[in-house]
Amino acid sequence: MFFVRLYTGRTQEDIMQEEKDINGSITKVCVFLAVIAALMSLIGMYNMVSLDIIRRTKEIGIRKIQGAPVPVIVYLVSRKFLVVLLISSLAGCAGGYYMSQMLMDSIWDYFVKINAGILLFSVFIMITATVLTISAKVVIAALKNPVDSLRYE
Repeated sequence: MFFVRLYTGRTQEDIMQEEKDINGSITKVCVFLAVIAALMSLIGMYNMVSLDIIRRTKEIGIRKIQGAPVPVIVYLVSRKFLVVLLISSLAGCAGGYYMSQMLMDSIWDYFVKINAGILLFSVFIMITATVLTISAKVVIAALKNPVDSLRYE
């Protein structure tokens, strides 16, 4: 017995719209994961700075008593975090470039190549956010009364 089914053809526009929807979903997931990763890294950096400042409270107080200006104290405390940030930015740019190239190559035959501007922009955003996070905590510690910090120790 033969069953008769009508041909339900689809236009090229419908097929392209499905692909655009899939690409939009992939973009949303990637942006969400990038924001979560950035927030987690900032929280981790803030915690590391907080623990370092607690450990170096006495040193900061002694430097203030000796007459060190606040920018010098901020530089001394945040220097090692900025070095770690620069090294991780370089490693992240290299790893991100090659991994995204492999991902795009495995999914699509033709895609837009990633350029250095995108990577530099992401590094700029992370450095700016980290400097603001570190500076807020370090400046508060540097402006604190040194007598209180020495008495605390």
